[in-house]
Amino acid sequence: PAGCLLERRGNELHLAVARGTSSLLRNTLASTALATARVSGTLGHGLAALTLDDDFVRRRAARRAAQRPASLAEGLRDGASNLRASVEDGASGLASPVRDLRDGGSVGRALVGAAQGVVSAALKPASGVLDMVEMMCSTSATAAVSGPAVHSASVRPRARPPRALASDAALQPYDQSVRGGQELLQRVEAGAYRGELLLEHVGLGPRTLICTDARALLVRSGSLDLSWQAPWQMLRGVELQPARHVVRLQLDTRQSQKIECGSAGATKLVYATVMRMRARYAEA
Repeated sequence: PAGCLLERRGNELHLAVARGTSSLLRNTLASTALATARVSGTLGHGLAALTLDDDFVRRRAARRAAQRPASLAEGLRDGASNLRASVEDGASGLASPVRDLRDGGSVGRALVGAAQGVVSAALKPASGVLDMVEMMCSTSATAAVSGPAVHSASVRPRARPPRALASDAALQPYDQSVRGGQELLQRVEAGAYRGELLLEHVGLGPRTLICTDARALLVRSGSLDLSWQAPWQMLRGVELQPARHVVRLQLDTRQSQKIECGSAGATKLVYATVMRMRARYAEA
């Protein structure tokens, strides 16, 4: 408005007032949203650290690093995904002591796990709520400053996903299913295993078994949070428990990792898959 008065463009004064008011409101909203996002992010990080669960902190950091929402709708979607994963983490912490006792763990260890699970059951969802608020406020601030996104009609979508390459960059025959699985692998742990070649993946309801040329990974379906990973070179045995629909991997560290398959057919499929991977990649 001041520019219009100084330049004697009085007929444009109403337009200048509208533009100035709009700019003031946008920048005020953006500053408020950005400050709220930063406070929420700091509080969420602190609550995650208070859970004393290093795996949860690592998974949370990996999720946040992999998420780059470009709009308010994407921010809401990613924030809801973080909240759901945090709630699931908190609920699984309550069930962990029961599983330890069932698998032969000590009562003392189960009591410590129960105490930690109760604390985590409150802190992890709270951290997820703050992450959701941070994500929504951050994308709101970006939208307020930049305005609506402009999409070019000249941008053509891919006809097919790019070809999957092995860890040695050797050219492989094109396989749509392998490429889709490779994109799945790149989303696990913010791409920590992107250099490996995905060979098989088996959906098991709430979990998905991923077999690469270097290791087996069990992730949560949907969020792709890593439950555990076991290099093939550490594998020393595979135990089939058909009555419980479980396949257990025995490792050379005197530890084992359990795959709950859910049905007899899935148990046989997982066992056959792991045995093929063991014959090809595990040390004798």
